[in-house]
This record gives sequence, C-alpha cells and structure tokens, in this order.
Amino acid sequence: TIRLILMHVDLHLVYIRVVMYQSHHDRAIDGESALEMVKDNVKKNHENLCDYDIIFMDLQMPIMDGFESTQLIRQFLY
Repeated sequence: TIRLILMHVDLHLVYIRVVMYQSHHDRAIDGESALEMVKDNVKKNHENLCDYDIIFMDLQMPIMDGFESTQLIRQFLY
C-alpha cells in the first residue's frame, strides 16, 4: 500500500481520489501539521525511515506555507 499525506490540495482531484482509494492516507491542515506528522511517523518507526511515500503539498497555506514545510521536511529526513 501507498502511504501519503494530503495537504489542502485542489488540483488533480480525480487522480488524488484514485490514489486515496487505494492507499492509507493522513490529512494535515497546514504545513506545520505536515512537518509534525512526518516527525511523529519517524519516531513511531523508532527513528528509522519515514513511511510516507508521497506528500501532496499546497504551496499557499496558513501558518507555514508549502515551500517552507517542504524545506523543513527535507532537512529533517536528510
């Protein structure tokens, strides 16, 4: 199965619905929430790799935008 985070995404809804139907997915309300979900996922895996295969990210979000969130997720994982 594919694990993914969905973030306030409106584009390509048909594709996303198909992927969601065939996968386990979590939803974050903003970039800060997505970052925390990734960190929690790594902790849950005993500081091993992140389980998420795909993160769909909107670039304009409240609190922390997609650019900053993506940069911080990459820094955390790599």
